[in-house]
Amino acid sequence: MWEGALPRCYRPRMRIASWGYLLCVLCGCSEPAATRATAGESVRDGFFMTADAPAPLACAVDSDCHGDTIPDATNPCCNDPRSLRAYSRAYKTWIQEWRGEHCESVTCPPPPLPSIPPDCRFEVRCVRGQCADTCR
Repeated sequence: MWEGALPRCYRPRMRIASWGYLLCVLCGCSEPAATRATAGESVRDGFFMTADAPAPLACAVDSDCHGDTIPDATNPCCNDPRSLRAYSRAYKTWIQEWRGEHCESVTCPPPPLPSIPPDCRFEVRCVRGQCADTCR
């Protein structure tokens, strides 16, 4: 049905993509398994934590804060592309070091098509010792 509707130059690419999809389905390709929480690991206020993790929202001055996506609660080796939040640079540094020790064999899924978040999500401040964006 589709082959007659598409220009001839697109037909080979469509067949290759279809075969690639079929091969993936038959071989059991799937998203990477989520890492399981182990002793001492938890999720608090949406942030992945271990006993040695710094408080993700703690700050003293505005420059201590950063606006970005946060680690996925079910797979902390990858960021959740839908979770744009303000958090501390200390937490960002800590999660990067944690990932260096625990995530070598993890492949993160590609993010969904981006949407444009409001500018206020990137305008972060330290408000009473907690990182926050200016949307609130």
